[in-house]
Parts: sequence; structure tokens; C-alpha cells
Amino acid sequence: MHNYRIKYLGHAGFSIETNKELFLIDPWLSPRGAFLSSWFQFPCNHHLLDTVLSIASKKKTSLYITHEHEDHFCSFTLKKLSNYLDKVFIPNYKIPTFKNLFSEIGIKTPEVLDERKWYNINNFKMLVFLDESGINRDSGVLLELPDNKKLLNLNDCKLHDKIKDIKKIYGPIDFFTCQFTG
Repeated sequence: MHNYRIKYLGHAGFSIETNKELFLIDPWLSPRGAFLSSWFQFPCNHHLLDTVLSIASKKKTSLYITHEHEDHFCSFTLKKLSNYLDKVFIPNYKIPTFKNLFSEIGIKTPEVLDERKWYNINNFKMLVFLDESGINRDSGVLLELPDNKKLLNLNDCKLHDKIKDIKKIYGPIDFFTCQFTG
């Protein structure tokens, strides 16, 4: 029996909700799009912001942001969520500038997570995978949910060649999400 709900928020955004908690990954809910309004979510999803804020106002809310691109690190959405965030998590990149972006928009300093180390995040565990190739920085996460099911979210993180090893080391993947555009 599940004691959580996984919801797709559009683009790379997800929420995992329990009776007392809300965990968000890359919520991009801005009506202004991203990259100087040259990118927009399709289908449109900014109407979900009010729902997310309503849930966040009633539950212990944590957030994981995979990387600094505006369609993942949405300053508009993050500013709206800032008063409700209990914890903020980011990957531990070799270049630490990503962490500074949060203070620039008035969000408390995020907890930096090392690669391939399990972290307890309220009712589940999280493991981070990094891709720092060339000028690209991205991360994926493996979540062990309350019923021991596993969700692997690679979003834009290009670790497709490592999925076989991830499954061999960490066991079967019950939910898999990744980028599905060019």
C-alpha cells in the first residue's frame, strides 16, 4: 500500500507527497517561462503553482534542485515557495557557484549532497548522481520511497549508459523519469 503520491508537475518537475510532507524536484511553474521568456512549458503548467503553495503551506516541505538552468532552477517559483521550505538540497558540484544562486534570491543556504551517498530525507532516502562533463553540470536522483519502491529521476542528466550499473548496485527501479525531448 502506498503512503505517498508522486505527481508530475510538467517539464522536469515532480512532487512526492505524504500525509505530512511534500518533496519537490525542479518545480518550474513560472508564467514567464525561462531564458528571457524564449522557453515555455508545454503543456502550460503555471496554474499548478497555487496548488503547490497550498500544499506546501500545510506540510513540511523540502526541495531538490538538480542544476542551475532556469527550467530547473526557476527563481520565480522558488521565491514563491521560500517561506514554506523546511530544507533545500542541491548536488555537490566541483564548481560551487550553484549554491550562491539561492542566497541571491533570498532562500536559505541549501544542504549540499555528495554523489552516491544515501541521505535520509524525512520519510525516504535519496542518492545523487552527477554528470559534470565539459561545461555541463547536471544531477539525477534515486529516491527510496516509504514502501521501499525506487524512483530514478534523471531529468536532463545524461547517465543513460549507467542505468544498468545503477540497477545492479541499487536494485530494481520501480519509477523512471528522464528527459524526452531532443
